[in-house]
Amino acid sequence: MYINMCGVPVNEKEFIGVFDMDTSTVSKKTVGTLNRAQKENRLENRSPDIPRSFIVLSDGGSDRIILSGVSTRNIRVRSR
Repeated sequence: MYINMCGVPVNEKEFIGVFDMDTSTVSKKTVGTLNRAQKENRLENRSPDIPRSFIVLSDGGSDRIILSGVSTRNIRVRSR
């Protein structure tokens, strides 16, 4: 099954998790991961404003991250 994540159709098998920007970016490791993904062109910004969450996807070979203006709660509701 496919889930619409911020305009991106995502196969549920690729889905790793949704993380809140406010609570997750407190960790230096998370910030480092986001910076590394941006440098490696694996980061997609789908938020016209300040991102509220990020979605981690994996297609088996590499991970990609989508920055979203939608809250983690709303993404959870939409994915049901």
